[in-house]
Amino acid sequence: MKTAVEFLYEFVLLKLTNEQQAQFEGLFNQAKQMEKEQIIESFKQGIAYWNGEEWKLIDIEAYYNETFKSE
Repeated sequence: MKTAVEFLYEFVLLKLTNEQQAQFEGLFNQAKQMEKEQIIESFKQGIAYWNGEEWKLIDIEAYYNETFKSE
């Protein structure tokens, strides 16, 4: 699953020269970190699920890494 930032990165990358791509890389990494923090913060607001027997809290870092981490 691609995040919105990853989608935009791939689209913009096709339009840039090699020099521009190198300059854009830092902004992309900053945007990825911001996006990660936003996703984690949204889960900190109280995400839980019913496993059929009880309510369980989601491990926020594990959820992010399994769902969005592409490295």
